[in-house]
Amino acid sequence: MALPTSSPDVLFEEDKVSFSVSAVDSRKFLQEHGIFYQANAEIGKLVAKLDSQGLAWKSDVLSRYMPILLEDPRLREILEHFDTERPSLCFYLDSDNPKHYFASTIEENEAQDHRAVIYMWSAQSHLEFFVGSHKLPSKGVKAANGLFEVPYPFLTVTKKLKESGARLGEGGVMIVHPRFSFGSTSGFTMAYALQEKEYLDKRVQNT
Repeated sequence: MALPTSSPDVLFEEDKVSFSVSAVDSRKFLQEHGIFYQANAEIGKLVAKLDSQGLAWKSDVLSRYMPILLEDPRLREILEHFDTERPSLCFYLDSDNPKHYFASTIEENEAQDHRAVIYMWSAQSHLEFFVGSHKLPSKGVKAANGLFEVPYPFLTVTKKLKESGARLGEGGVMIVHPRFSFGSTSGFTMAYALQEKEYLDKRVQNT
């Protein structure tokens, strides 16, 4: 099924990817644009609870989010293709760096196209991002927060990308390609790196 042909300004609403993108198309949408996000108050509450309990750095707490995420058919269509039981990496990120944009990797190998990073955002999270920034070429330098900072001129001048934004007032979820560039001006997030099940299976078969 073909993806909606609306302009990015229509597809990327303030608190979600437009419902014109169906569950059937949500995975393709993520692959094409590099991002999928959805406001969700239950996620925001759970982020606050886990943070207060000092569990922000534990990868196994992703299982606590899964029942909420799988209730959404669009998110379920994406996540069922990834190994959510064994995140390969977990990290915490706050909003101390406004107007700075980060990606979890700048590697240009094929393996990155079979990975995703899922971010659970707190209430009052304001995001800034560049649709399509996961597409090659890639550039960045290692930042103090452990991610790669991607230069603003590289995104806007070299790659000619337009900045977009989202406001997750009660919290929510964002799933991105590992090379996707984003920043935040408010809120904090717990993030989990995932690997595609089918790609993992192929690697096992080839060893």
